[in-house]
Amino acid sequence: LIANLEMVDGKGVVVFRTDPPGMEVFIDGRSYGRSAVEVMLPAGPHTFRVVPPPGLEPFAGKFNLQAGRVLVNKGAWGAGSESENNLIVPR
Repeated sequence: LIANLEMVDGKGVVVFRTDPPGMEVFIDGRSYGRSAVEVMLPAGPHTFRVVPPPGLEPFAGKFNLQAGRVLVNKGAWGAGSESENNLIVPR
């Protein structure tokens, strides 16, 4: 999917990776399956929600996807966990 990014105008790719893997990922209210998830979307603002197994808190937020870019969202659940967003520019 990422290799085809340059061929699609007005779209970008968002990647969700979680630790542990296998959490359900919703973007703009639609389920895209379990992490790791890689989705090509129109550029612009979007919302997301990551649903972990019972007993752990879901995480929701917003991101702004730029055309021709890849946004990687990494989230970890557990003691001392962190979340981060990284913008990757394809070559």
